[in-house]
Amino acid sequence: MKFIISDEAMAEFEKQVKEFDMTNKSLKLYIMDFRCKTPYIGVALDDIKDNDIIEDFGNFKLSVESDFEQHYPEVTINYVDNQKGKSGFVISTNTQGGCGCGGSGNKSGCSGKSSCSGGCSH
Repeated sequence: MKFIISDEAMAEFEKQVKEFDMTNKSLKLYIMDFRCKTPYIGVALDDIKDNDIIEDFGNFKLSVESDFEQHYPEVTINYVDNQKGKSGFVISTNTQGGCGCGGSGNKSGCSGKSSCSGGCSH
């Protein structure tokens, strides 16, 4: 499993986890739903489980369930703030992607666009 996190996403993750006790917790990427035959990816604060794949980034850990890797062996996470009240994490993969909470696939999704975005507005 390979996680690539932009500087903006790293800063936002670090800002958000300051509010929580991160002992035995991680920011977990998970498959929320399947639409258009592709999984939609979400991000949530969750307890670390025995079968999780975990990477420690210092102030926080990022994790996925072990079966997540078969769909997404490499994940890139960016953070976008469009200055119009909507901001969120954009999750890109090296496979046919879906969209989740601020997520996107880097290949054609339901709409045929090169990516899709959404959710997680503050």
